[in-house]
Amino acid sequence: MGLPARIARDTPQRSVVKAQVKKARTAADHVEQIRQLPCCACGLPPRSDPHHLMRGGDRGGNRTSSGRYTIPLCRKHHEEITPHGNPEAVLMARHGIEARALADALWAERGNLDGMMRAVVREHQSARQRLRQKEACL
Repeated sequence: MGLPARIARDTPQRSVVKAQVKKARTAADHVEQIRQLPCCACGLPPRSDPHHLMRGGDRGGNRTSSGRYTIPLCRKHHEEITPHGNPEAVLMARHGIEARALADALWAERGNLDGMMRAVVREHQSARQRLRQKEACL
């Protein structure tokens, strides 16, 4: 006679819950580090506002994304982005910023403030170069 079959649990395993808590804490820590970076649009020194990039919702409308897709903007540039007036795409195009690429670079360097700082400075310089090239073509 063998042992009885194992009973399945309805609650998630502890390791799954721990991973979810760690992920939330990591995203919150990442957003806090974003505050310590210069503005990616104008280069104004910290304390920046973390801007959660907008994404199109499944059912229409825009919603903010998770902490992973966050970039640093000074208060002036952050306030220029309004849901019904000036969308973030206009601001990013005007300043030559590739926001998704910057957010990915910042997420890859999370926990390393120096690496995050280098990513913002690199993007700011690249954006300036892209704008100069665009003006030269006109």
